[in-house]
Amino acid sequence: MESYRGVVFEPNLMRMAMIRLRPTWAGRSSMWGGSLRWMANPAPSDVEQIPDWVPLQPILSGICGSDTAVIFGKSSAYLAPVTSFPAVLGHEILARVVQSRPGRAEGTRVVVDPTLGCNARREAVPCSACASGFPYFCEKRQDPKQGAGMLLGYHHRWPGGFATKMWAPCEQCWVVPEGMSDDRAVLTEPLATVLAGMELVSSKPSMRVLVIGAGTIGLLATWACHQLFSPTVLHVVSRYRYQADWATVLGADATSADPGFVQSSLEVLGQPAHPGQFGAPTYYPKGYDLVVDAVGTKSSIRQGLEQTKPGGQFLQLGGSGEIQTDLTPLWSRGIHWLGTYGYRGRSGISTFPLALSWLKDAEVPIEGLVTHRYPLDQYAQALETLRDRRVPTIKVVLTQPKRIG
Repeated sequence: MESYRGVVFEPNLMRMAMIRLRPTWAGRSSMWGGSLRWMANPAPSDVEQIPDWVPLQPILSGICGSDTAVIFGKSSAYLAPVTSFPAVLGHEILARVVQSRPGRAEGTRVVVDPTLGCNARREAVPCSACASGFPYFCEKRQDPKQGAGMLLGYHHRWPGGFATKMWAPCEQCWVVPEGMSDDRAVLTEPLATVLAGMELVSSKPSMRVLVIGAGTIGLLATWACHQLFSPTVLHVVSRYRYQADWATVLGADATSADPGFVQSSLEVLGQPAHPGQFGAPTYYPKGYDLVVDAVGTKSSIRQGLEQTKPGGQFLQLGGSGEIQTDLTPLWSRGIHWLGTYGYRGRSGISTFPLALSWLKDAEVPIEGLVTHRYPLDQYAQALETLRDRRVPTIKVVLTQPKRIG
């Protein structure tokens, strides 16, 4: 196999245990949840022998919140049985075809659906989930022969996008339209996850929508809500002013980094507030028709459930892990909590083509969400930028190194 290099992550169980005991240590470079190494040939040579897998050279690979959660030791252990390490991370992938395959000519730019279902594994008989059109719920992701793995980037044998070369199933490599910028194209995977989640929402006229969080997922969710639902109210809670500015560009009619923003906005909408008792939060008889949580923390879930109207919908886009919160609003208000994962909503049809179409036709400068680029061998600097709250950061991507060696 021709020499190539990748950024390999290997968990350290002792460090992960210490971070769980001292959560404030998460994110410190001296206390990451494992080791990151820039190394040669991180995958076995037999990856080239999988039928109709395409050899690719990544152009841009986005650093996702799930990647940083793993690296910083903050991710839940729940999905450990369907992952395997050490692994080359990276599942937000824009790449160029290195060697032609049917329908994928050499040099073609593609975005990659990283799902490792039965078809990707070339199983002769698909499991019931894959046969129903939902490969990201594949029942064979723990296959002891090929190795556990839910996505490219979380499989010890099949590298993700943080490498100078990788491989992916031909049919999961979606061709990028001519003329689309690289910075737009690399947003396809996160937009596809957002659109799959939006398929679960039951829309209605005059919806009032709240999006909590204005990182990449929250901003793409804001754009999607604006485009799909034409809500009469679209409010966004952000942490920083620059995020709020982007939310306005993408369709929000009110944004704020002020924690009291939601309470004041509900009161402006004529929805009375009742002060909480015995330390409980404020009680709102009404609320938003749809709340989208794009953060997944204890505070965002608590706030989101409190602000969803009785019978309303709460869409969990942010990948939350272990939290402790009061779920009384969930059952007492009859809230529909929608969990989402993968790239297909109710339809079972991939949202990758739709995401590419949206990005191709976007009149807003959506490519501006990519704020920072770093060569692969400068991954430590990229992670430091994500961790540094003084830097106005939305999407950080890794590019090919200047020299491979």
